[in-house]
Amino acid sequence: MENPFVTYHYAGPAYFCDREAELSKLIEAFDNQRYLLLHSMRRIGKSGLIHHFHHTLKKRKNVVTIYCDIHNTRSDEEFIAKLIMSAVTSVEKSKKGIVSRVGNFFT
Repeated sequence: MENPFVTYHYAGPAYFCDREAELSKLIEAFDNQRYLLLHSMRRIGKSGLIHHFHHTLKKRKNVVTIYCDIHNTRSDEEFIAKLIMSAVTSVEKSKKGIVSRVGNFFT
């Protein structure tokens, strides 16, 4: 029997289960422009919840989500580089190549 639980990546909304209360709190905080701290022990599903939250937000117009895993950063410079790269990648995906076209225009 194949393991039905995906543990290493977000597999989509079909595999999202039993975190509706937490998802509602994230959406409410987003809609009300409030900060929210999400914490728990390792391997409990925080990243999956965030990925599903981003998936939910992408259904809205004019929302670009950025996911940046900073777990292995060792300096401010690495953090900034990862954050910028994540932001550029997210905008590139959401705007269907606009960043590349602008970059090509200026080169």
